[in-house]
Amino acid sequence: MLKHKNWMSYSFDGVEYGPKKTKTSILNFHFKKGYVPKNLTHQDALYNNALQIKEDIPGPYDVLLSGGIDSELIVRINNDLKIKQNVYSFRFEDDINIRDVESAKKVCSELDIKLNIVDFNLQKFIENDACDIYKKTYCPKIAQLTRIGWLPYLDNTPVHGNTEAYWCRKLGDDFTKKSIWEYDWNEHDFVHSFWSTISGRSIIGEWYTYTPEVCLSSMTNPVYRALLDDLVPGKISTWSSRTWAYVAFWPTIQHKTKLAGYEGMSGEPGTKPDFMKHFEDTVMHGTSNANFRFTETQLKNLFSY
Repeated sequence: MLKHKNWMSYSFDGVEYGPKKTKTSILNFHFKKGYVPKNLTHQDALYNNALQIKEDIPGPYDVLLSGGIDSELIVRINNDLKIKQNVYSFRFEDDINIRDVESAKKVCSELDIKLNIVDFNLQKFIENDACDIYKKTYCPKIAQLTRIGWLPYLDNTPVHGNTEAYWCRKLGDDFTKKSIWEYDWNEHDFVHSFWSTISGRSIIGEWYTYTPEVCLSSMTNPVYRALLDDLVPGKISTWSSRTWAYVAFWPTIQHKTKLAGYEGMSGEPGTKPDFMKHFEDTVMHGTSNANFRFTETQLKNLFSY
């Protein structure tokens, strides 16, 4: 698990850096005592994260650019800092992820960055290779399983844009009583770190948690801060606010509909081809996907010993 100064580690069933041996193995995260995070603005924390990666892990880096905001920010930050990066997008057959690919092209065109497009037969991977990888990882999300299938096409250190800052809250049964805001992580966000341990390959699986300052500083981002202070009525997550949270830093960022990446040209967000749903229903059914949530106080206290 590549994290700065090993500030964070994981275990399955109590074994540090052990594999997930069953569909329901229990994941836990552990935080290093004595780590003192820097007090940074959110934008400075993002830049610091990129510079710390450059200092700790020799480049170049192969950045996986999808159509979403998470990976786009990484490309923009590396570009601002003149950090050498190779940018890749994987193009599926039958235009399955055409909107993601077109979005990646626009970003790279604006930044005058070469985009390496790799044709990847998604159905062939799911039918021939995915099960073997699944049994080594018990990965709870098919999208992350697919991205492991991309790794043989990359020669340098792969970079995935997982664990971008996400705050959410729950509504009560009457849809009026609201719970406290919490910072949210899911097991599937960390699958590439688990694969790094299994395969022995250096992988930056969760760029946004390479240093803890990114998640800690997210609560100071003006857009997120307004939500956490309940100044925006009706909101229960930062999901649809992510573009606005960063457009002040990078004004040319465009708002995009959040897609899973399998909807084709006009499918509804979240739809998938039947062969993917069949794999989920028959092979992945019953796989645990642990969820971790931290209040503002809990997040701040992770390093207070």
